[in-house]
Amino acid sequence: MVRYRAFLALPGVWLVFSAATLARLSYATLVLSQLLTVQAATGSYAAAGTALGVYGITSFTMPAKARLLDTNGPRRLLPLLSTLLALALTGLAVAAGSTVTSPLVYLAGAGVAGLVAPPIGPTTRAVWARLTLGPAARQRAYSLDAVVESGLFAAGPVLAAALAHAATPATALASTAAAHLPGSLVLATSPLLTRPARSAPEHPGEQRSDAPAVQVGTPAPGDQAGPRPDAAPAARLRRVLGPLTRPGYAVLLVFTFAIGLGNDPLEVAVVACGQQQASAAASGLLLAVLSLSAAVGGLGWGHLVGTAHGRRLSEASPWSVLAALAALTSIAAAVAALVPGLAWLTVTLVVVGAASAPVAVVVYTAADRFSALDGGSEATTWVNTATNLGASLGTAGAGVLIDVHGTASAFWAGAGFTAAGAVGAWSYRLRARLADRA
Repeated sequence: MVRYRAFLALPGVWLVFSAATLARLSYATLVLSQLLTVQAATGSYAAAGTALGVYGITSFTMPAKARLLDTNGPRRLLPLLSTLLALALTGLAVAAGSTVTSPLVYLAGAGVAGLVAPPIGPTTRAVWARLTLGPAARQRAYSLDAVVESGLFAAGPVLAAALAHAATPATALASTAAAHLPGSLVLATSPLLTRPARSAPEHPGEQRSDAPAVQVGTPAPGDQAGPRPDAAPAARLRRVLGPLTRPGYAVLLVFTFAIGLGNDPLEVAVVACGQQQASAAASGLLLAVLSLSAAVGGLGWGHLVGTAHGRRLSEASPWSVLAALAALTSIAAAVAALVPGLAWLTVTLVVVGAASAPVAVVVYTAADRFSALDGGSEATTWVNTATNLGASLGTAGAGVLIDVHGTASAFWAGAGFTAAGAVGAWSYRLRARLADRA
């Protein structure tokens, strides 16, 4: 069993963990600080929202940047991307401080920021994957990672709002750039990032329990007679599309998209419900409950995987686990839609939060099995991208639903999308089981 303290005590881990946390904090403060900066400079929420949309669309280049980092190494490329991001954000802050009001300036700056933003989270998780030898140890590392990420994205908007209130929104944006650059630069200098993607076992006879049954380059049954005529085009396609060509990976991305699409309407509905039934302060407390329960759920899951029950759970199909967790989230969201009152809403948020971090852990562990074929971070970066795309669409859709049909409709939408994710994961599990029997 690998405990959290023992994991952090591994040589070099604490430096990577601290530097990555600082760099990822900037992503947690970026959205709100950018929104407030552009709105204050242009006087238009439409311009501010469009700038965020441009940043979100251009940041979908994350998988391509992850592949570049995997291919060329992070030592040179990560500092370059981080420096460009810091310059783009600083440029936006300077423009706002110089009373530039043209929305085109901020749209261009937001687009550049999204294009150059480096994949800090996937790069860090690739380090954890290289340091852990078994599924239980890896899930524990990913649990700690998920807890920290949840905490950062809970505290980030609060910190950005406090900086904007104490000084100016442009100051909050400049502080975001100032936090990102040193964290990324220190992260890039760590020897842990420059180790081979899949190192050999440290002890003779030690094997990775999650290693693929057929390694890259091993001919599949029926291929011994020589390459097929279409082998070269197929190989080129696999190189271009990477993990997207591997069986089951697209299903995993659809699942994470559905979870992002379903979970973010819940957060918007929580804010609306708190404001309608009490005050804005109540909304903040409800979101804090959601974040705290996610942290507890992540830490609890990491502890569970090291126990006898956890070992049995790790032997189960990840699709079954994901289906169960998504179904639990869907039921909680449906209860929130049916039962009014902040007390019941708080209970349902505890359930939703406690399930959210384990979902992330299992998803990243499953994605890491696809990464094991090439040792890179591209597979987990696609997972992040699918989740963020679903979250962006879910947030926008939730606002429209609440305005037209009321708060309960957003809870129902969240319940529906997470239920769809549960059904999809379970259906794929059944299909795989039937294929194995055949």
